Amino acid sequence: MNSIEEMLIKYKRPQTSNHRHAWARPGSSIADVQKAVEGTVAHHSMLRTMAMYFNSKISLRMTIRPSAKWFSKCIHIVDLIKTAEDSNLNTCIYNDPKLDFTVFPELMFCFLITQI
Repeated sequence: MNSIEEMLIKYKRPQTSNHRHAWARPGSSIADVQKAVEGTVAHHSMLRTMAMYFNSKISLRMTIRPSAKWFSKCIHIVDLIKTAEDSNLNTCIYNDPKLDFTVFPELMFCFLITQI
């Protein structure tokens, strides 16, 4: 394990502190948005990466094939948010131990879908 891996294991950071984007799709259903995200993820391999150990000294970044199982791990539908200006949009699932942490070894990208 190298020093970066040790830091990521010791100091788990919320994913939202690393990088976060939000898009609004007026008139689209959650199913439509999920289908669009799945299509995007299927065509961009960087969005399907996972960090894992090969052995005690070597770590790898793996690209996973798109599948229903992979989508179920990286795409999450979260509770309704009242308005786009609502402070809940900025902190949606922030510090959630299951949905908001991307640490080594684990998924490198996560997608959240909500209705506004």
